[in-house]
Amino acid sequence: MENLQLESSDDIHALIGQMASQMLNTGTPLQAQNMMAFLQDQAEQTADGMRKQDYAMAMRAIADRVR
Repeated sequence: MENLQLESSDDIHALIGQMASQMLNTGTPLQAQNMMAFLQDQAEQTADGMRKQDYAMAMRAIADRVR
């Protein structure tokens, strides 16, 4: 995924949208647990500390929506 600096909710939504597009392209159902797993995998694969924070913010946004 392209590197975004997440400074606003629009940026978080853009990251989640990119993730959703990638998941749909691979046939992965857009369920909260799948989205969280995808973001966690991406966070584990990057060495960029800022990018890890981006993924953590996106995971929090998804978790907040499913409560």
